[in-house]
Amino acid sequence: MMASESEPLTPEEFVSLLTVGNTCAVREPPAVIPAEHSARLIELGYIADLAGRLRMTTPGRSRMAAGFENRPLPIEIWATRRRNRPAPNGP
Repeated sequence: MMASESEPLTPEEFVSLLTVGNTCAVREPPAVIPAEHSARLIELGYIADLAGRLRMTTPGRSRMAAGFENRPLPIEIWATRRRNRPAPNGP
C-alpha cells in the first residue's frame, strides 16, 4: 500500500512514528511501540525492521516533517508541481 493512498495516521500512530524517529540507533535501546502501530507503519513504508530494531525510512522522515495535520508529504507536493510544469520549448 502506498502511503498517499492510505488513511491518515491516528495521533497515536504519529507518536509511535516520532518515537522511532527520535531513537538513536547507536546509543539507545530499540524503540518500543505497539505491535499494531509498527505493523501499519511498516506496511506504509515509514519504518523498517532491521535486525530486530525499528528504523526510520526516508518516506517516514518526510511524513514526520509534514507533521500530524496529514497534509501532503513534501515529495508529493514536488511531484505534483513537476507534473504540472509546462514542457520545455526546445529539442
